[in-house]
Amino acid sequence: MFLTTTCQIGSEKPLKAELLREFPTLRSAFSRPGFLTFKVTDENGDPLALADSVRECSVFARYVGVSLGKIAADSPVAMVEQLKTFDRIENLNRVHFWTRDKCPVGEKGFEPFPLETDRVMEQRIADAIDLRCGKARPGEMILDCTQIDSDLYWIGHHRAADERSRFSGGLFPIDVPTDMVSRAWLKFEEAIRWSGLPIGCGTRCVDIGSSPGGASQALLTRGVQVLGVDPAEMDPKVLKHPGFTHIRGRIGQVKRSLFRKVRYAIADMNVAPNFTLDVLEELVSRRDNDVRGLLFTLKMFQIELADSIPEYAERLKNLGFGTIKMKQLQFNRQEITVACQLASGLCPELSGC
Repeated sequence: MFLTTTCQIGSEKPLKAELLREFPTLRSAFSRPGFLTFKVTDENGDPLALADSVRECSVFARYVGVSLGKIAADSPVAMVEQLKTFDRIENLNRVHFWTRDKCPVGEKGFEPFPLETDRVMEQRIADAIDLRCGKARPGEMILDCTQIDSDLYWIGHHRAADERSRFSGGLFPIDVPTDMVSRAWLKFEEAIRWSGLPIGCGTRCVDIGSSPGGASQALLTRGVQVLGVDPAEMDPKVLKHPGFTHIRGRIGQVKRSLFRKVRYAIADMNVAPNFTLDVLEELVSRRDNDVRGLLFTLKMFQIELADSIPEYAERLKNLGFGTIKMKQLQFNRQEITVACQLASGLCPELSGC
């Protein structure tokens, strides 16, 4: 039995390292950039339950499922015909189809949006084997078809659990507004959906490193009151929004009394992870503030920094955060997103290891 996983191209090494460290019954097997398989050595275990655990705990896995085998076919029609002969798909509810990433996120303008051609192929498979397609319901069993190369497809299945696992390839279908201020909108629109943090209408947030305003824009559209801190200029569309206040300066120069009504802090600073954590720790630990949760990115400038992720989590636990989630989201580049909330105000949608 094998597990199949996908990740961003370039994140194979930390994904392999974390899975082999946290799940001793796994052994590395077949792989391609952005696609890895692991042999399950425990013959008596429940592979679906193992896949659920890996999906929940892994920082770098985008999709996790149980392998059913591979198909070599020189055309989509031939692939579908071979798929009909698989003997472990009759008890599944739905089909998902997606194509492995062809290059790293951001390279040549690549963004990991769901492809329309993949949706067409997904519908073709669904019609051929009498399954539904599209977003799954919680608990449904999904047939997974991943196109690895032009003539190679990997077949697996998984159980729809968290929100991300209900979409093909673990990719959120996000509609980009025509007035998007910056790419940070993509990252934090996805991050807010993924995190489950109760950031909504009337919530007060501070956006540390807010220029030019993409992350603030994602918050403002939800009715959030945003205090943006950055020495650089903000986009005029954000500046004129009645829910936005700009403090032009560096976070270390701002009076902390201005943050007394802030309940959540977000940050996307192009600095080393420990510097970001230092800034957030100073903000959270002040007695005159009432920051209850954080949503921020940690830059992995060198891939070796991924080895320090457990240390970063420990720092956050020491600040009183009862639940901590870390994930390399689809619109992250060489970084991960972190969501956490104080133990006294946990959001029931949050879960983590």
